[in-house]
Amino acid sequence: MNMAILERDYRIDGIKWLLIVLVTFGHVIEPALSNPIANKLYSIIYIFHMPLFVFISGYYANVKDKEKLISKGFMLLETFLVVMIPQCFYYGSIIPLLNPENSGWYLISLITWYIIVFLLITNKLVGKIVVRYDGDEGGSC
Repeated sequence: MNMAILERDYRIDGIKWLLIVLVTFGHVIEPALSNPIANKLYSIIYIFHMPLFVFISGYYANVKDKEKLISKGFMLLETFLVVMIPQCFYYGSIIPLLNPENSGWYLISLITWYIIVFLLITNKLVGKIVVRYDGDEGGSC
């Protein structure tokens, strides 16, 4: 048995399912945001659901294998085009591709992150990026 193959973590599947339900619920209550309760629920959902999606996507990105990273990036691009091209035909323009409120914005973000990680790996910058702080250590007044 190959130990490099990761077993599916059904807890993560459950978290993703819950996040998708919350996103859907958030979109459903958008018309009622003038109601203080709906507005508070909406705010609570949007505080954590997208950062958690980003974290999960990054956690499962295979950044050590350039070929898999490239393959995943192209798969995301294909998915984006399958989602967005029909919208372009429906609206008769490329405006849906340029609108940050479109349904493909998260795919665009993932593709961009994959490109950045690929460039960092290709240029051997992963692990070499250092945050430097030159501020006052003691903090004088």
